[in-house]
Amino acid sequence: MTQQVNLYQPILRREKKVFSAVAMLQFLGVITLVMLALFAFNRWQLGELQAEHQRLQEQERALAARVTEISRERTAQPESRELRRQLEAAQREELLKRKLVDLMARGTGGSTVAFSEAFAGLARQRVTGLWLTGIALEADDMARDVTLSGMTTQAEFVPRLVQQLGSEPAFQGVRFRHMRVYRPENGSGNALAFVLSTRPAEEEGK
Repeated sequence: MTQQVNLYQPILRREKKVFSAVAMLQFLGVITLVMLALFAFNRWQLGELQAEHQRLQEQERALAARVTEISRERTAQPESRELRRQLEAAQREELLKRKLVDLMARGTGGSTVAFSEAFAGLARQRVTGLWLTGIALEADDMARDVTLSGMTTQAEFVPRLVQQLGSEPAFQGVRFRHMRVYRPENGSGNALAFVLSTRPAEEEGK
């Protein structure tokens, strides 16, 4: 007498999930809408950056014309300390604008937009008696480090710059944890040097 036992039970079989055509179409529709929204946002953001880049170029050209005008006035008149000061200030601002325009034009990598917005925000700052001589930006997925260096005729102008940067969208949440104002060893006149950094003082220079 022979008995056969069927150990393969239907319950042990892996069930196949079948998606209906309607569900698949709905899923594809949602993906398409998300992609279109991202595309539209990127186009808008690119347009804003291009407009800001154009404004910076116009400001740089205006500053170049101002430098030429002051140089002409200085040549036509006797030596003037005020004209020399105006010329030096205009030259510094023109150089900074030119650097910002160049950095925005050739920015690369995934952080291009963030860097461009930060540079544009810096270019909009107006603190008479203060000018930047160095800008360092580092960014990754977790944080962003900012270090600014420059010169100022009065120490209280540095906190004013920090306050103004706080109103810029690109600097929202950026906290400067180290501020140093000092008189450079080889400096001339009454100008002071300063350094602003999001890194603590003990990390500076590493």
